[in-house]
Amino acid sequence: MPSIDPVFRMAIFADCHLPVEPGHPDFETFLHTLKQVAKQTETLVLLGDVFQVWAAVPVFDHENGHRLLNTVKSVSGNCRTVMVEGNWDFYIKKTYFDAFDRVSEDAVSIESNGERIVLVHGHMDHLDRKSTRLNSSHIPLSRMPSS
Repeated sequence: MPSIDPVFRMAIFADCHLPVEPGHPDFETFLHTLKQVAKQTETLVLLGDVFQVWAAVPVFDHENGHRLLNTVKSVSGNCRTVMVEGNWDFYIKKTYFDAFDRVSEDAVSIESNGERIVLVHGHMDHLDRKSTRLNSSHIPLSRMPSS
């Protein structure tokens, strides 16, 4: 955890859909921003779909994914790191579980300032595929919006 008081309790990056081409300026800017934000927050959350597609299998794996993992590992001394897979993320938890403090295929519950916050990527097709796990996590799907 940070030794200084963070500016933010939580910083959430969701649906960035960054390019997978090595050296792309959008990805370079994102990495720089991530490093700066990590110095100012208690918890850094990647809430799915960081890349256009991110699959932890050799045919779809890419350099930018590994650079992101290395960055996450390097900032983990400053803040907690959390990843929730999105509908364009595959096998991240299974393959890269050790890169994050917490990683989930569907949802995470985080305590912050005495409040519990549940974070879900949110695409209904993604939730439908994983509804069994969500129900076992005590998240009432009946209370989620239908659109």
